[in-house]
Amino acid sequence: MKPCRVSLVAAAFCLFAVATQGQVQPVQAQSGRVVVHFLEGVLDELDLSLAELDLTADVGTTEDEAMEGLLYGFSIAPGSDLLVLKDTVLDEFQPYGVLGGGLAIDGGFYLQSDTTGKGVDYTGFRLHAEEVRNDGPGGDVDPDYFFLSSADDPDGRDFLLCYVKVLFSPDEGYVVGPGDHPEPDKLRIKAWDLVITPHLADKLGRPDLIGKTLGYGKLDSDVADYFGEWDHPQGQNMFTPNKGDGAGDSAAAGGTVLDVKLGILNSIASVGHTGTFPNGRVGMSMATTSCNVGDVNVTWLAAMNEDHPGIAMQVYRELDNRFEQVAVSWIKHGFFALSNSQCTTCQNPSPGTFLGVGCSDTYGLSNNGDRFWLGPRDEWDPNLGTWTCEGSFFDGTPVDCVRSENGTGNGPVDHRLEGFDADFGLPGATYYYEAMYMVNADQARHNNIGSRECTMSWNGNTWIFSTPSVASGNPLLEGPAVARYGDLSTTKQLDGGNGEVVLSVDVQDLGDGTWRYEYALFNWTLDRKVRQFSLPTNGVVGSFYFHDIDDEAGNDWVVTTTDNNVTWTYNDAVFPGHKVAGALEFGTLYNFGFTSNRPPATRTAALGIHESGPGGDLLGVETLGPSVLALSADDLAPSEGQTATLEMSGGAVSGMIAVIGVSGLPVTPLLITPAPVPFVGGELSVPVVVPVGASGLTLDLVGAEIDTTVVALSNVSTLAIE
Repeated sequence: MKPCRVSLVAAAFCLFAVATQGQVQPVQAQSGRVVVHFLEGVLDELDLSLAELDLTADVGTTEDEAMEGLLYGFSIAPGSDLLVLKDTVLDEFQPYGVLGGGLAIDGGFYLQSDTTGKGVDYTGFRLHAEEVRNDGPGGDVDPDYFFLSSADDPDGRDFLLCYVKVLFSPDEGYVVGPGDHPEPDKLRIKAWDLVITPHLADKLGRPDLIGKTLGYGKLDSDVADYFGEWDHPQGQNMFTPNKGDGAGDSAAAGGTVLDVKLGILNSIASVGHTGTFPNGRVGMSMATTSCNVGDVNVTWLAAMNEDHPGIAMQVYRELDNRFEQVAVSWIKHGFFALSNSQCTTCQNPSPGTFLGVGCSDTYGLSNNGDRFWLGPRDEWDPNLGTWTCEGSFFDGTPVDCVRSENGTGNGPVDHRLEGFDADFGLPGATYYYEAMYMVNADQARHNNIGSRECTMSWNGNTWIFSTPSVASGNPLLEGPAVARYGDLSTTKQLDGGNGEVVLSVDVQDLGDGTWRYEYALFNWTLDRKVRQFSLPTNGVVGSFYFHDIDDEAGNDWVVTTTDNNVTWTYNDAVFPGHKVAGALEFGTLYNFGFTSNRPPATRTAALGIHESGPGGDLLGVETLGPSVLALSADDLAPSEGQTATLEMSGGAVSGMIAVIGVSGLPVTPLLITPAPVPFVGGELSVPVVVPVGASGLTLDLVGAEIDTTVVALSNVSTLAIE
């Protein structure tokens, strides 16, 4: 990123004057205020403190400001020179129209590191914009270009203001309270994260603080027309190719495909903690970027308007052959689409009311963790990507689709991405964090979701999260995270396209004639939830295991073994709280496990659906489970000329065994038993002499139970000839 410049070259002004006449007008910030919310829990956990607060501007209620928590207000001082472009036809911010300059502030605060004793005085601090390029993947993409600096270092970069959203006149979709009615002459720069840069970390003597998000904020400013000379920064602007008409039509001309994908999954971090380690709870958040890779614009309006995206966030742990969910969030309600080019070149930049074709939009850590924008999961239909305002958590009382709930009154972790201390930082564990966008009428749901690996450690005060880089082999992996796990992962859709689940299984041969089966069942988009998991076993099973997202034993699913099946069923127990299990809802993963004396074979798991509706009440999913007929041998690695005894159990009449593959290549079945061999007590054995010359080959064998026809097939058992 280059140093900020607002060109005063007359020739450049002349070049643009004709093109912009009657369409855009540079305006300059005047009086106004900056509102900041510091994450108190994060400050405490990072051993940082605020002092000498000089508050010079009033702030409203949570509803007025559309921000939660303790808010600090600071007035904009005279002499500010921040310049932005305004579309005089639409009376809106002109995308890519931040020209440069900054704002001086009256009042301020003192930030101190209690660890080092060093501090920085932010009395009279300055917000300033630097030149930004936004050419898309082929250029130097840099959507972050606002900084906060101290008065004695006015061109410094102490805090990065990430993911700023710039607007003038929000339409009715953004009216969230009496303090946010449209004011066409008011410049608003909102929803930015306040992130520590290396420059500030060096001042505080705390390199560990680099990249930490301390809070978030917004600014509101009166503006006046600017009649001096100006020029666009380098990169994409209103005159570059690929720009649409900017009118905010619901679809680009001729477009038919609505497709929003999760394009970037940025850092995850702790934003709150409650209780005493290691028995407390941690509240987390992550930064997410959506990209419009379709060919129509996507409407993007804030609640209480119903046409906006939702974001579900999860964390998983893989340890000891199990893949378990250890954190879950309420749903983030999206608002105001940016027009960045972080996936593809933004072709149709927006004033915020839609995500244009090719454009990207990012929500930062604090924004995705702001309870003002978080609502319950059960209000969303993940299969349709829809939410209804009437009767919602935001609606409250009376039920009238007018917002009356502001997200206040919560503890440090409530509603956020919440997990237990005891589940994190375990030796040998691998952790993944995941985000999933829900967009109304999206035609390609497979790319709405993705995950990355992360690590974490407890530093004595807080959880410190780290995300290995893409270059180190940690890219965003498209699709549900559970697909990373196990020997077989199966995605299955309920009849009629009424939602999908993913079932992954890991099978371990314990070496003592038994096998361990571990299942991870993820409800991807099935709105009707799952209440039962059942699998045929036909043998001795035990050491049952169940895991859900809470630590409440009273709502654990109940396991039974009847009719040669093992079945877990939700007991309909309902408990209050925010991170509480029950029937398996979307974006949530439960685990089931047992030990069996039968080796694995392809089986069908039966899922019972919790709520009635289209698509039926039962869903069958192919997986691995104990074979009905178990085929093995007393020696799986015999030598040529040696006699190996093939053993098959689980039959009732008689059986036959055949070779179906040699060294990995399928062959026409070659019968080892020319005639059926009777089962005695459900068991049969067949001695086989390994032919001379077979050394080095592997033989794939399968058994069949025979009555008048083939009744059932066994698992495939392999002999490796020495």
